[in-house]
Amino acid sequence: MATEGRTVAQTHLPSNFTHRLLWTLGAKDNKENNRFINAQIRCEGGTAKWNPLNSTMRLSGSYSWTEEKNYNTTGVCNYRYGIAGVCATALTFNLRDYQGNLLFPGLLADFKAGTKTAEQIVNDNIAEIKLWGTNPDLMLQVLKSMP
Repeated sequence: MATEGRTVAQTHLPSNFTHRLLWTLGAKDNKENNRFINAQIRCEGGTAKWNPLNSTMRLSGSYSWTEEKNYNTTGVCNYRYGIAGVCATALTFNLRDYQGNLLFPGLLADFKAGTKTAEQIVNDNIAEIKLWGTNPDLMLQVLKSMP
């Protein structure tokens, strides 16, 4: 689908992003996981195209910070299609360090188990949320305003 002429609000958040992300991760698509992701989206801010969690995962079809269509200098990518943003975000959650250890194992486990509140997920995974680049204290404040 062409995106020319659309506003930032129409191209930042792919439709059904939280549901599609959770499905791609093999996680529970429940209220609390959706609350967590929506709170993280609000805290991340930004306007990167089809990239509400500001992933830096480069995919074919993405524009990196070295190209003319850059988003920022930290490497947050713009994606040409909504599904590319969903897949890049899922791949980011599955990143591993040089020793093969997952960078976000607690978040993935909590999403897949689907038994915690969004607030519990934040409190149990502060270091991972900070590694992503999101402020966990701000997430807890945002969650207070979300039913």
